[in-house]
Amino acid sequence: METATAIVRGVFPDPVEAAGTILDESQRLTEVVNGLLMLSRLENHLTAIELNPIQVVEITSDCLGRRDTLAMQKGISLSLNEEDGEAFAMERGELLESVLNNLLANAIRYAKEHVSVTVRSEGSHVLVLVADDGPGIAPEDLPHIFERFFTGPGGNFGLGLAIAQGAAHYMGGALTAANREEGGAIFTLSLQAAPPSGS
Repeated sequence: METATAIVRGVFPDPVEAAGTILDESQRLTEVVNGLLMLSRLENHLTAIELNPIQVVEITSDCLGRRDTLAMQKGISLSLNEEDGEAFAMERGELLESVLNNLLANAIRYAKEHVSVTVRSEGSHVLVLVADDGPGIAPEDLPHIFERFFTGPGGNFGLGLAIAQGAAHYMGGALTAANREEGGAIFTLSLQAAPPSGS
């Protein structure tokens, strides 16, 4: 609306610049709307879900690969530590991807130089840990980090982490956040372990 008003008032004499601004704002609005719709479906269990044994490292590696370009542009290196490369968990592929994509985007946003992802088995669970070497999470922000519309310094819409936690819960898992002793933040996704598909 503000951009349209500015165009009418002649603030944007260049129609290409005006169109670009409108497109950017439309994309941002679409992201917010899609995020809210996903949260609503997750919170109200409006999407039927069938959990299957899925190899966690495979999906994690794919998500990291899709973030390579963004990380390189920001001078951030990514690494995957496969402490249990054969770990299977009960999950739904697109939901796990949603969790990982949001966690990786968040980690890359705040990292100074490096983001590491570790996959390990622990008892009856498979853990995926996403750690960065950034400033960490302010103590006063930590209790609110997964709340809808809560944004820390440099955040966007305050929906990404809320969606990630909602998806984790929907799969019967858990997602927590903490600060690392050596600096930076670490997010831990815990999923119910499962035998390999077909076994």
